[in-house]
Amino acid sequence: RFVRAAFPVTKLNVGALGNIVRQMHVHVIGRREDDPWWPGPAWGQPSAGGYRAEQVAEIRARIARELGGDYRAT
Repeated sequence: RFVRAAFPVTKLNVGALGNIVRQMHVHVIGRREDDPWWPGPAWGQPSAGGYRAEQVAEIRARIARELGGDYRAT
């Protein structure tokens, strides 16, 4: 719900990929028809850019408010 509410996405890709690190982790990727890899898979593609530090801070704050926790990069 958070990704759909926070970002204008057409669909979501969700994958539980844990073949490189020991802990289980889940990727939730919001996809739009104008993303550089549409309609192919986003997994394993080179980065198409990123967010500025202040954008990342705002997204983390929104996630913390939504999920009720403290989410920091580790």
